[in-house]
Amino acid sequence: MVRNNKKVVLTIPGSELAEAVMNCGSSTGRNTDKVKKFDIEMASLPGGSIQIPAHSNEAEKALFAWNGYAKIAPARQE
Repeated sequence: MVRNNKKVVLTIPGSELAEAVMNCGSSTGRNTDKVKKFDIEMASLPGGSIQIPAHSNEAEKALFAWNGYAKIAPARQE
C-alpha cells in the first residue's frame, strides 16, 4: 500500500486507547470490522482518505508493549 499511496502514517496510541489496542491485537480482522466491534472513533487526515483512531493529544502517555505484547501500558506507570 505504501508503494501505491506514496504515503506513510505512523500513529502511536495513547493510554486512553489501551483496551482497544489489546482487543484489536487479540482478534483477527479477516472477518471482523474491528473499528465497529470495539467502537473505535476514527478521524480522516487532511488531504487524503487515510483514517486513524481519533486522538491527537500530545500530552497523553504513549503505549508500549510489555512481556511480548502480554501487556500494553505506558513506559512509566504511576
